[in-house]
Amino acid sequence: YKKHLYKRRPALETADEGDLTKQKAVRERLKCKSFDWFMKEIAFDQEYFYPAIEPSDGANGELKNLAAKKCVDTGYEGTGSKLKLEKCKSEDSSVRGEQ
Repeated sequence: YKKHLYKRRPALETADEGDLTKQKAVRERLKCKSFDWFMKEIAFDQEYFYPAIEPSDGANGELKNLAAKKCVDTGYEGTGSKLKLEKCKSEDSSVRGEQ
């Protein structure tokens, strides 16, 4: 499972997880089942909603209003959010992300 996580979020591979001794001791003391068991028996539908291998985008890029020299953006406000014209991220080196 971690290979799929690291593929989507590479920065996590070098993150320091800290000391997990206490957590592992609790898991051992309670005789907890494995994460693999949890994924197969409890979260069996996880793959349907969050596939391990992310499908490729149907489209990508920016939608630019040439007259206004701005790009369409949702501002990551979720489904149903209104579209806005914002400064194109591809033209602003101080801003990262997608539009």
